[in-house]
Amino acid sequence: MGYRLPLVTTISIFLLLLAGSLVVNFDAGLACPDWPLCNGKIIPPLQGKVVIEYSHRMLTTVVSLLIFVNVFVAWRKRKHNGLPFKLSLVAVVLLFLVAASGAINVMLKLPPGFTAIDVSEGMLLFATYVVMTAVTLADHLKKQNSFHPAKLVKAIYKPALVATIATFLEVVLGTFFEHSKAGKIWIAEEYRLLNHVISSKEIAAAVGYTHMFTTFIVCGTILYAFFHSIQKKVLKGTSITLIVLLVLQTLAGFAAILTKLSIVSEMAHLALAALTLAGCVFLTAQAKFGVDLLVHSPKLSVVPIKKQRTHLKAN
Repeated sequence: MGYRLPLVTTISIFLLLLAGSLVVNFDAGLACPDWPLCNGKIIPPLQGKVVIEYSHRMLTTVVSLLIFVNVFVAWRKRKHNGLPFKLSLVAVVLLFLVAASGAINVMLKLPPGFTAIDVSEGMLLFATYVVMTAVTLADHLKKQNSFHPAKLVKAIYKPALVATIATFLEVVLGTFFEHSKAGKIWIAEEYRLLNHVISSKEIAAAVGYTHMFTTFIVCGTILYAFFHSIQKKVLKGTSITLIVLLVLQTLAGFAAILTKLSIVSEMAHLALAALTLAGCVFLTAQAKFGVDLLVHSPKLSVVPIKKQRTHLKAN
């Protein structure tokens, strides 16, 4: 199985996450109060917030089709490499969980904070396809004789895995901070948004400070993996990219606070959080394989010593 289809699917899921954030930020989740139809129609009048919610649903359909195409292609190539097929099945399960959560969100009229489950499942789906892209890319390099595992690369695995877990948990907490309205209540002081989950400003502040504290943990784990990478002189490209994303994500977080959670700053923060998670997952996958998947290094053919001497005498 080639790596291009999983890569396109990964990008599509990333765009779907951004579209979902757009729905939340514009409070467009109930623009289509029924499911799977929208206002009782397959194609509703596209006006107002309906455009945002309906576009999100259409993009979900496209992503779903891509995921099932991946299953079919991976199934056909399963004898060559069965791992992509197994990952594609995991992705299908996650897709159904995301769809079920989305349907429940609509039917129960979006209970505060519950939509964070939907996004968390979407992030897991995104991470699964990052892994699948790495697996199929590794298979591609094997065909080109450019896949040569090294122990120094594998030594990065544990630090990278810890950073991945910490980042995912931070993304889940950050999503709850946004979807439960804790951010708007604590930072923007919109007390009209108080609900039975975040019933006071103090609870909103507690969630916010917990989110900020876990951000420092994430920074520490990623920096730890980065220093391991630089010290051993392996996977430097991915590690440096990850540090850049971490810095940008942190700045986006501060920008969100300064702008009192403006739509642009919140979407930028989510996008960078997703990319940071993807970077951690990709770094972990490379370390597990023991190969830098972004650097092609074909194995050099070595001429036997006896043949070298014979060649020298002939000359």
